[in-house]
Amino acid sequence: MISTIRWWQRLKKKSSTKVNLPSTELTAPKLPQSHCNTVNMPDPPSILQHVPFPEKLELQEDPASRKAAWTAFQQVWANYEISSGLDEYPTERRTATLLTCFSSSALKVFNSLTFTSENDKKDITIVLEKMDAACRGEINTTYERYLFNTRVQGQSECIDNFYSSLREMSLNCEFGDLADSLIRDRIVVGIRDSASRKRLLYEKDLSLSAWILLVRSRQLRSALPQ
Repeated sequence: MISTIRWWQRLKKKSSTKVNLPSTELTAPKLPQSHCNTVNMPDPPSILQHVPFPEKLELQEDPASRKAAWTAFQQVWANYEISSGLDEYPTERRTATLLTCFSSSALKVFNSLTFTSENDKKDITIVLEKMDAACRGEINTTYERYLFNTRVQGQSECIDNFYSSLREMSLNCEFGDLADSLIRDRIVVGIRDSASRKRLLYEKDLSLSAWILLVRSRQLRSALPQ
């Protein structure tokens, strides 16, 4: 009986002995200090999605039509880059965006251009300069000034269209700071309404925009029924 009790006590003691098993817990390896530092990268500029994308540039074979189309596109493109924020992006992306605005006829002109290197082909400034030279061609300043100085107001042409035509023609005349003054002179000579011409000859201190406003108001009054 005693031996049975002792046996039972030894068995109980063995069962209550704590067994230390090796831990299976995984610990993350320590990274070097350089990997733990947070790198603050600047956020890229965001393009405003609501800004309308420029229409495709169509270039005709006719030099005058090609020049006019390119001039209008240049103005639209410059405004788009500023208003959308595209001008803050790298030049390669700006060039890629520009080329998406080219129709097949415009791409044909672009592909015919000669670049010094592939990097130049992705430089927005160089691309625009070469496209400008290809679309405008060499300008004969003497001939352009002849066209300007012989331009008169058409029979059914309003003063605003006459002025816009003179303004566009002056761009190829290299007038510089004299552009407004020479446009004003051309309006006086080329305007149809002799009464408006006489009035303008007496107004020596008015700006060009004031001249246009004056002639416009006289034309509107003359169009009213008597």
